[in-house]
Amino acid sequence: MMMQSKIRILGICMVLVLAAVWLGADDQIRPITFSGTFSRAVTRGDDRSVFLSGNAWIETGSARIEADEITISGENYRFAVCSGSVFILDTDQDITLQTSLLEYDRFTSTAVSRGWTEMEDRSNALIARGGYLENSGETGITLIQIAARILKDTDEGEMLCRTDSARYDSKAQILELTGNSVVYWNQDVYRASKIIIDLDTNEITLEGNVTGTIYE
Repeated sequence: MMMQSKIRILGICMVLVLAAVWLGADDQIRPITFSGTFSRAVTRGDDRSVFLSGNAWIETGSARIEADEITISGENYRFAVCSGSVFILDTDQDITLQTSLLEYDRFTSTAVSRGWTEMEDRSNALIARGGYLENSGETGITLIQIAARILKDTDEGEMLCRTDSARYDSKAQILELTGNSVVYWNQDVYRASKIIIDLDTNEITLEGNVTGTIYE
């Protein structure tokens, strides 16, 4: 009887170890939790995937992702493709993101959105919108392209930026605007091919084909 108990316990431990490796990376366990009203698991050789729909959500690292449909796949379920009403909350970055189509890499905490997207950086009172957005949880850098719009609250009022492409570094608090860039702030208007904004000091640097309107 004792021998059977030992065998049973050993078997349970082996299952737990296999589950940890199955959901983790080679060098570090990265657990993932998921749920959905409907789910389907598919296995083709080494290719495994899980499809979720109906109140679908996953939690991995500091991120929780909700969507109409979610498919997780790849080695150790590294990638998540989310569609429908997609919403992300990343507690480490203190950001939220809303879009209709998202690809997420769990191991690098990189989110790529293809379609109209809105991201809110709640700690820094900044909202970014655009037709393409890529956010790195490791570096804190966000790329916004296709009719990019950035709205930043400042002590002097709202700063509105429009550009073809924007690079937002949340750690360095630097915003770079490239291509048909314009900034509306404190009744002033700044236009240039490239605009760099220090969001800590509100210092604005203009480069190339500079024009502006300043109200005293």
